[in-house]
Amino acid sequence: MPLAMFYFQLHQPFRLHPERGKFLWDDKNREIFLKVAEKCYLPATQMFTDLISTHPSFKITLSMSGTFLEQAELYKPDVIRALQKLLDAGQKKDQVEYLDETYYHSLTSLFEDPLRLEFREQTSLHREKIRKIFGIFPTSFRNTELMYNNPIAEAVGDMGNEEQFLLVINATEETWIRIQGNDKEPFQVLLQPGEKISHKAARFSMDIGNAGGVRLQFNGKNIENLGKSGQVIHLRLP
Repeated sequence: MPLAMFYFQLHQPFRLHPERGKFLWDDKNREIFLKVAEKCYLPATQMFTDLISTHPSFKITLSMSGTFLEQAELYKPDVIRALQKLLDAGQKKDQVEYLDETYYHSLTSLFEDPLRLEFREQTSLHREKIRKIFGIFPTSFRNTELMYNNPIAEAVGDMGNEEQFLLVINATEETWIRIQGNDKEPFQVLLQPGEKISHKAARFSMDIGNAGGVRLQFNGKNIENLGKSGQVIHLRLP
C-alpha cells in the first residue's frame, strides 16, 4: 500500500510599517492574521482533528514559525487552543507531530558562519516556544523552504534532534516536576490538577515533588506505584 505524508507550514511575518518613525505595522498584522485564521487556520485545524479522531491510521505533520505562534497568541488565541486540541487528539497513537525550525522562518542556515550561531540560537528559541505552548520537545527539524545541505544537517544533528521515548505526565494534584532529557538543560514546571505535559528524549532524569499527584506514561505504558501523595522522588527512565 502506498504511503503519503501530509505536511503543512504555518507562518506569518511581522510586517514593517511603511511610515517613518513607526516600526511594526500592528493594524495590518492583526487584520491579515484574523482574516486567515477564520478562513484557514481554524477550520483546517478542526478538519485535521476530526480526521485524526475518525481515522486511526491518518497522520499529519505541522511546522509553525515562532512569529506565527506569537501572532496567534496576540490576535487569536483560539488558534493556539485548536492546535493544542489537535496535538492531544493524535497523542495516543502518535498521529500528530509538530516540527522544529528557525524561529523567524529565516535564511540563517545559509549565513557565512561556520559555527552557525544565529541558526542555532533561532532553533533553540523556537524549541522553547514550542515547549511553553505545547509542552513538547520537537524531535524532527524542518528548515526554511526545506533547504538542505550536509553542513546544515550536521548543525541540526549537534543540537540533538532524535526521536526516542515519549513521556506523558498527567497531574491529578498540584505537583512540581523537574525534568532533564538527553542530558540537556533541565526545566521545571508546576502542574495543576488536570494539566498534562509530554516530552520526547532518549533518557530522562526527573524530580517529582508529589509522587501521588501524577500519572506517568512512558512510551505508551503506564508506570504504576510511583509513591504517596506529598512524597518526593527521583526517577530515571529508561
